Amino acid sequence: MIIGLTGLIGSGKSEVAGIFGKMGAIVIDADLIGRQVVDGDSVVFYRLLTVFGTSILNADLTLNRKRLGQAAFSSPAGLRALNEIIHPPLLRRLDNEIA
Repeated sequence: MIIGLTGLIGSGKSEVAGIFGKMGAIVIDADLIGRQVVDGDSVVFYRLLTVFGTSILNADLTLNRKRLGQAAFSSPAGLRALNEIIHPPLLRRLDNEIA
């Protein structure tokens, strides 16, 4: 059985996932995998830079997630672009974790 937890920020997803984990369930954190995809996949990182520009970087050239979020969520086109870049590798990783 596969159960997906969704909800708004602060809605208790982590709490419920923790309870499931204590009950023996294998918990896969899609947010964590998403961060790993962005941090560990240079193609994803450079596609983000190409679409959103260098303003999404910190001074040390690491990704500034807050600025990326502001850029992506400022328009429907930005959000669509973010999803098109991140979702394919994220979903592949989730599929692998589930398998």
